[in-house]
Formats: sequence, structure tokens, C-alpha cells
Amino acid sequence: MKKKLVVLVLSIAIAAFFFACISTTVKQDSNSEEKNPSNFINMILDSYSERAFKEGAVPDDMIETILKCAQKAPSAGNGQPWHFTVITNNEVVRQTAPRHYVEGAAVIVISGKPNERTGVNIAFDTALASQNIYLAAQALGLGVRPYYSGVQNINDNQKRVLGIPDDYIAQIIMLIGFKADDVDVVTSASVRNSFENNVNFVK
Repeated sequence: MKKKLVVLVLSIAIAAFFFACISTTVKQDSNSEEKNPSNFINMILDSYSERAFKEGAVPDDMIETILKCAQKAPSAGNGQPWHFTVITNNEVVRQTAPRHYVEGAAVIVISGKPNERTGVNIAFDTALASQNIYLAAQALGLGVRPYYSGVQNINDNQKRVLGIPDDYIAQIIMLIGFKADDVDVVTSASVRNSFENNVNFVK
């Protein structure tokens, strides 16, 4: 009887050790995949401002995810001085429609609020938020393009219609939609300056 009991205990211990090893290995593999930056780096290297969109409404859950990413952007003194206005109503969007707009695309106006900590220079913080929008939209397989033309018209004539708070100033317009079927990164991306011309190292 004692022999059987010892064998049973040993069997349970070996089985527990075996499953613990498997669990640890899976967890390590999972963590290594999560921390592997290659996919994200490749996405940035392949990114471009889309010009060719096709009709189709961008789902609300995608817009919400994109905006949550925008809110995670860094800002001076953690001031987070931004406000995001999402326009999907075709009647309203036509008043602010940037070039390349097609029906169903979403327009996001990023506004900033000047304060004593950031002064009137809120462009930097809102640009960081727009970069998060730019990357998040592309990570979801969407096309995205930022615009600065049209911002002054919003500030002069459309803030009330768009529900932008009085103490905020529109800074950037982002167009987000589905990419046309016949576009790709090779033919759509603008040529970049050479690495050597843009970079110098001080060692």
C-alpha cells in the first residue's frame, strides 16, 4: 500500500512539474511575441499618407480605439490639452471636407487648449496626438491623411457648428477611411530623403 502511495505521489509531482514547465514556456513565448517590435517597426517603415480612399463607413469601434490611442500621446507637463471632434455626418462633413474625402470616411478635428503651462504653442502636443491617430488607423488597416489647410476656416467659422469648445483652437484635421483596392505602399508612398542627408551622429 505504501509503495502504491509513493508511486501515486511521485506521479502527481512529475505531472505538476511537467505542466508547470509547459505553462512557463508558453508564457515566455507569449511575452516574447508581445515585446517583439518588428511588426510595429515594419508598419512605421511602410506607412504613408493615403490619397486614394473608397466609400464605406468606418465602424464606431475602430474610431473609438483610434481615439483611445490618441489620448495616450505624451504632452508637455502631462497637460493633455487636446479635444477630438469626430465628424461622420455627411452633411456636416462637406462643410469641412478635406481633399480626398469620400462618403463614409471619418474626419477628426484635433483642437488644443492654450494654458499657462503650455502657452499658446499647443501645436506640438496636438501633433503627437495626431501621430498616434495616424499609426493606430494604419494598424487597423485603414488609410489616414493629416491636413492643415481648412483649419483656419474651422476656427473662424465652424467651431460652434462642430461643437468645439470656445477655449480650444483647431490645429489638425485627420481623414480616416478605407483604402482604395488598387493602392499599395510602393506606388502610393512619397519618396523620402536619404538617411545620410537627414541624420548626423555626435559620438
